[in-house]
Parts: sequence; C-alpha cells; structure tokens
Amino acid sequence: MKLTELNLRWRRLLDDLRDPYLWSDDELTDYANDSIEELCERVFVIEDSTTSITTTQSLVYGNAAATITGTGFIAGGWEGVDTVTVSGTALNDGTYTIVSVTNTVITTATNMVSETISSTLTAAQSITIIPIVIGTSTYDIDDRIVRIKRAKLNSDTTALTIIRENSTDYMDSTYTDWENAANGDTSLMLLDGFGTGKFRMYVPSSVTDTLYLSVYRRPLVRMSYEDGSTESPEIPAEMHRKLDNGVLSKAYRKQDSEMMDIEKANIHKALWEKEDMAEIRKMLIDARSGDRIIGPPKGTIL
Repeated sequence: MKLTELNLRWRRLLDDLRDPYLWSDDELTDYANDSIEELCERVFVIEDSTTSITTTQSLVYGNAAATITGTGFIAGGWEGVDTVTVSGTALNDGTYTIVSVTNTVITTATNMVSETISSTLTAAQSITIIPIVIGTSTYDIDDRIVRIKRAKLNSDTTALTIIRENSTDYMDSTYTDWENAANGDTSLMLLDGFGTGKFRMYVPSSVTDTLYLSVYRRPLVRMSYEDGSTESPEIPAEMHRKLDNGVLSKAYRKQDSEMMDIEKANIHKALWEKEDMAEIRKMLIDARSGDRIIGPPKGTIL
C-alpha cells in the first residue's frame, strides 16, 4: 500500500477524517516510521546482502590531473569506466563503485590513460560490501544495520566466525596480545555491541580484500508524506496492515488533552508487541524456511 492509503486507513481507525485533523499526515508518517524501525530491530524484517545507495557528486577540478581507465567514450562521459582518480584521490576505492561519469570536459582525449576532467560522478555506495585494507583491523558498521547475519571474505571459501557478545573478554582469554597481532589470514569478526558503530577483524588482513555481509537492517530512508503518493513501507506488502496497532499506540500518546488516551495506547501497544510482532515473526520464519512466499518484497507494488 502507498503511504497515502495507509494514512487514510489510520485516520479511519482514529475517527479523524474531518479537516482540521487531530493528527497531521507528518505525525502519522513518523509513527509509521518508528513502528517499522521497531519491527526491524526486534523481528529482523529486512534482510539484505546487495543494497547499494546511489549518490551524485560534483567533481569540478578544473585542470586537475586525472587517470581514467575504461573503454568506450560516449557523448557527455565515459562508458564502462573502471577507475577514476582525481588529484590523487581514487573515487572507486571500493567504497564507491562508478555508475556513470557525465558532463565531462576532456582536455586531452587521446588514449584514455592520462586526461584532465571536470565531471559529475554518479556512484553507488554499498552498506554490505566493505573494502578490506592491508593492516587495518577496525571498520565502520552502517548505522542502519541492526545485526550481521553472515560475513565472508572474497578471498576465502568459508564464512568468518562472528563473536557477537563479550568479544573483548573472549579474545583476552583465548589469544595473547591479540590487539597487536601481525597481519595474516583473517578468521574472526568481533562485535561487542552496535553502540560502537565498529567491528574488528582478527587478524588484520595481509592482502587487499572485499568483505561481503548478509545483514538485517532498518529502512534505508524514513518515509516522507511529501512523497506519500509514491512511497510505501520498505517491508513486504502483506505486513503493511500489521502496522495498525503500532501506529495507534503512538497516536494515542500524543501530548494533547483531546487526543491523548493512555488506556487505548496501552491496549494497542500490547496487541502490537505481543500479537502482531509474533505473527510477523512466524511469517518470516515460514518464508525463510521456504514454506511460504512473502511478496512483493520490500514493499514493492506491482
């Protein structure tokens, strides 16, 4: 369902169909966003191993030296660009992957080896693919990730062992001076709470590598009612109606004498946490075991 349809549904449940409304569309959208994030944190609704976030960067370097490696020059940019380096900074160092380079001003277009460019770069940043640097042990975790399910290095045939809790205590009791370990073959990923926003690799890699993650995460972006006619929740469509009690439990806690009803809020909160989440968890278990198909995925409307 689209966000506009869901907001209308929640207005009917709240008996709030006459303008001026008691709850604004932005408020209902915030309640929905919060409820979806609660689902993601408690039930692990969104599973992901492939997402890339496309961003656009303006690169206006005048006559800065650039190295371009790729094949095929097309009007307005390079096609099949593999490497772009401007002023010594690699723009696809593993964090960003080149999607396209447009509005390119080519000073010397001869052999596509050494050029001078001024461009707009569109790149995709992955939250599940992490470039591993020789000798580096600590890496950032995207704050939308709530749990890492699996981690595998491109160079290895088996997944890393993930130490999720009390990893420092475990390492202290198992490995001598582990924090100063020499580079070698990485075998462990250490997590000691997502509050740090970091994870450690043991041991630091001795080669340049790529780490592939399978994760459970929050939505990539919070919904905005301004785009409500085109937006829908980033959870399977059959779960959209299951948001009702989550949204109503928050709506009835609005700090306003006309809208606040703690008794109703508590009833909907209990239904949300004890019944709706349990049913969604069962749906996910069935789907992930192959007994049931949930679709369309991630809220896509066909």
